[in-house]
This record gives sequence, structure tokens and C-alpha cells, in this order.
Amino acid sequence: MTDGFNRFSGKEQGIYVVCSDKALLDKINKMLKRQGVLGVTDGEGKLHYMIDGRKNKSSAARQVNEFVHAFKEQMVSVTSDVPESIMEAIIEETIDEAFEFYGFDRTLFGSKVLRYMVRYCLYGGDTESRNLKELYIRAGHDLNMTVQQIERNVRYSIRGSQFGDTGLKTLHIIGALVDAVRVALASKRIGTGK
Repeated sequence: MTDGFNRFSGKEQGIYVVCSDKALLDKINKMLKRQGVLGVTDGEGKLHYMIDGRKNKSSAARQVNEFVHAFKEQMVSVTSDVPESIMEAIIEETIDEAFEFYGFDRTLFGSKVLRYMVRYCLYGGDTESRNLKELYIRAGHDLNMTVQQIERNVRYSIRGSQFGDTGLKTLHIIGALVDAVRVALASKRIGTGK
């Protein structure tokens, strides 16, 4: 991928006034057909992206991976103009938002363990280069628990979340949470130098 982030943050901007649902859908359809991706900012200033997967689902999955990768490259570097304590508070708040979005019960110890692992991956690198056992051992050591306790608590927490019925592996769930936090931080312009 040579184009990286610029591909998704194109320079074209526009204001469109739509007066009907059909006009709105037509405009969105045209933009998705032309670019393959569409960014929409909601009333809270949060940026959401739609990727066109109507024709080729594998191409859409590849675009999602490229999109997340582009954000990862621009992520979690503490800039000199933002104090570290403020940066950490913003990151913690964003992690809270991601866990709330996916329906994790914050009172469960497994959710606290998952938060620890997400934070560890954010600051220590990618989940792709890690395995679940390494994360469990690290969390167990730092939280003074056995790997079996960590695993049981995490599994229980995941069961009560939106990931409970998906059948996704725990490492993929951690990766999805890490990616959600990174994308949210990038949309807040954290670590992008902007």
C-alpha cells in the first residue's frame, strides 16, 4: 500500500443539502461507488467510515485492513505539544468508550483484565505479533493471578459483551478492541501531529 492514509482522507470536500431519503441514499451511493469508502462525522464530531462491500466482500475486507493499518501507522506517539498526563487521560477515556460500545460490564474483573491487555497492545505494539498465552502470562504476572484465573475471567466477560455470540477467538477480540481505540484516537487527532 503506497497511498496509505491519504487514500482515506482524500482532499475533496463538499457540502450537500439533501431534502429526501432518496436524495441522501443516491448521494451516498455515488460517493461509495466512486471512492469505495465514505467518511461521515456525527453530531459529536466522531468520524465513522463506510466501506463499499456490495461487489467484492474480500476486497472490502482488504480495504478495512488497509484502513486500520494506515491509522495504526499514525497512532499513539506522544507529541511534544500535548502533556503526557493529558494524552494518557484521553487514551483511557477512548478505551472506556470502546468497551462501552461493545457492551462490556466494567464491574467484571475480566473486563479489567481485557482493558489491561488492550492498553499493553496499544503501548507495546501489535496483537498480530503476539499470542494469547503471552498476553495471559503478562497480565497474570502484573495482576498477580494465574493464567487459568485470567482465562476464566476474560471468557466470562466476553460472554456478556456483544462479542459473546460471535465465536471470535479472544485474540481477535482483543485486536478488534485495539483497532477500535486506535481509529477513535486517530479521529480525535491524537498521535497524528494535527
